Amino acid sequence: MNSARSGRILALAGAALLAGCAADTTVYYTPPAGLTPDRAVSILGSKDPKFFLQSSEYHLVWAVDGKRVKDSAWRWDQPLLVTAGEPHRLSIAYGWGGIAGGTDVELTGRPGSTVVVEGEAIDPDKLAQLWLADAATGALIGEKHPVALSWFPPSPSPLNTDEIVLRVIEKTVPR
Repeated sequence: MNSARSGRILALAGAALLAGCAADTTVYYTPPAGLTPDRAVSILGSKDPKFFLQSSEYHLVWAVDGKRVKDSAWRWDQPLLVTAGEPHRLSIAYGWGGIAGGTDVELTGRPGSTVVVEGEAIDPDKLAQLWLADAATGALIGEKHPVALSWFPPSPSPLNTDEIVLRVIEKTVPR
């Protein structure tokens, strides 16, 4: 075997090894196969719209039963399906500008129902509240939960926004 060919093989092997190290090994939540909205509980996030240049508050589910929701910061307004009639631990989050926080709540929902994650700032930069509400009636499901808020790490960061929010939240949610 000549040295040029050996070098190429070594380079390709090294690149494959590095690519394997960089691969995402996170186990993400996926609804059970065949679960449809009429048999599931649909969960939606919410957003508090602000005026022109102000940041909006986002309220979303970032994990279900300990498994992260892929791209949760980007899909907050899309239905997330979970099985009805079974208890689920939802890790919910509050985000506003450069701050975020989260907590865990329990939910056992009815088939075909839609639940919305709602929230509000109590003490900006320090404390918020999150809760679940029935989308059809607006009725509170369970109770309102206090959420400690933390600032994102300073930029530039090698992480995407979703990852930054989740790292901040993971530090504030007791396990």
